[in-house]
Order: sequence, then C-alpha cells, then structure tokens
Amino acid sequence: MIDEVLTTEARWTKAFLEADVTTLEGLMHPDYQQIQSDGSVWGKAQVLASFDRGERHWERAKSDEHRVQLFANVAIVTGRWQAEGINHGLAFDYAARFVSVYVKTNGGWQMVSDQSTPIT
Repeated sequence: MIDEVLTTEARWTKAFLEADVTTLEGLMHPDYQQIQSDGSVWGKAQVLASFDRGERHWERAKSDEHRVQLFANVAIVTGRWQAEGINHGLAFDYAARFVSVYVKTNGGWQMVSDQSTPIT
C-alpha cells in the first residue's frame, strides 16, 4: 500500500508542475483543505481556482525524503517539496517540509489535507 500512496504523491507533484487541474481535482477528496503559509485555510474549489488564472509557470517541482505512515484507510506522508517558477508574476524558488493526509476511497487514494512549512 505504501507504493500506491507514493505513486499518488508523484501524480500530485506532476499535476502541480503541469497545472493539470483535472488530475488534481481527481486526487483531491471532496472535503480537501490546504493550510496556506499565512494560516488561512483553502478548500478544494479555492485551490483549483488558483490555477484557472493562467498565472502559474513552473519550471520545476519535486518531492522526496518521503515517510509514509499507514492507519487503516488513512496515510500520512511527510517529505520535502521543492519548486521553482513564477506565480502571479513573482519568481520563486521554494523548498519546504510538507505533510499530506490521504484517505483510501473506492477510486484509490485521495488527498484530504496538506500543509507546507518553508525550509530556511
């Protein structure tokens, strides 16, 4: 099961890099929430809408240093996230530690929540 979770995590990273909203939507649980760096909480619709503006041009995105903990139908993934590109006209080169929570559904693993903390 760990391999399934890591495959889903890899699909998530690739979809973010390619701004593939269709894949992201399928990987997000209907109750998905993302904690933003300012402490606000965005739902699935807000995160997906952030791609619609066409203002994301990423050159690189990857995650590694994964640790997966399984609890029945829940998986917690921690790791390192790295991305570089332009968001809304601002260049960024970002590294962070992240935690993502996945739940096993009939359709496979879906992300319920995630949060990143910048590595300084």
